Amino acid sequence: MRHANLARRPGFTLFELLAVIATIGILAAILLPALARSRETARRASCLANLAQLGMVLKMYAEEHDRNLPWSGGEGNADCLLALRGDYVTDEKIFFCPSDTNVSDVQMLEREWTTRLNGDGEGRNDDDVRPSLRQSYDYFGAYTKAPLRYPHPSMPVPAVPLMWDISLRPLDPNGIEDVSRSFNHIPGGGNVVMMDGSVVFVRTDRWFENNLPFATPGIDYIKPVDVLKAELPEEPAPPAATPTPGLQGAAGGGQAPIGGGLAPRRQR
Repeated sequence: MRHANLARRPGFTLFELLAVIATIGILAAILLPALARSRETARRASCLANLAQLGMVLKMYAEEHDRNLPWSGGEGNADCLLALRGDYVTDEKIFFCPSDTNVSDVQMLEREWTTRLNGDGEGRNDDDVRPSLRQSYDYFGAYTKAPLRYPHPSMPVPAVPLMWDISLRPLDPNGIEDVSRSFNHIPGGGNVVMMDGSVVFVRTDRWFENNLPFATPGIDYIKPVDVLKAELPEEPAPPAATPTPGLQGAAGGGQAPIGGGLAPRRQR
């Protein structure tokens, strides 16, 4: 009798199954963006902690160097950051933003480090790639025309950005800035550590200029975008004008030279 009742029990209809599947799909569509945003919030908090540590490292360096921050001549040169490794920084991972999608595990290996902006160029996954301390964060001291210096302890600390998430508007071959901008964090922005040690998040549409989050009155510096323009490859010289075959010989009163009067190809 029990088996007969079980046999007569109705199952799910196709419509009911489709309704359940559709409900699961709708819930996933609602929850997945929220989960992704939660992960990005966690990565942004980790990035904030990285910059806060770097701010303390720079202050420690200044306290041992007559209040002067690291400097290697400006003009986009940030090799001075290499001096922080060892004595001040024991784990270079704090130089990498967790949200930077261009960071690969190969850059964490013990190799010769560089300070090239935005990493060591193309081929970041090649075996010979060198990790960069400016892969994710830029340093204002790379652009100043004199070393940044902390004021006397009796004086207030100025609102000067020290390091920040790189946020660039790329340049075309003619040096014209694109309207788009690269950034590390959604919804579009970057963390900035100030000279007083505070870390703030700034949306990219509120940045002072290309790859510089705030204005710095009273500080002489070269614009980061000008450094990028100076690194653009020079356009090759136009090839020499090709004479029309036969004209050279006609002008000289003789026959055209061998090869139809073509000028030799210019070596590039």
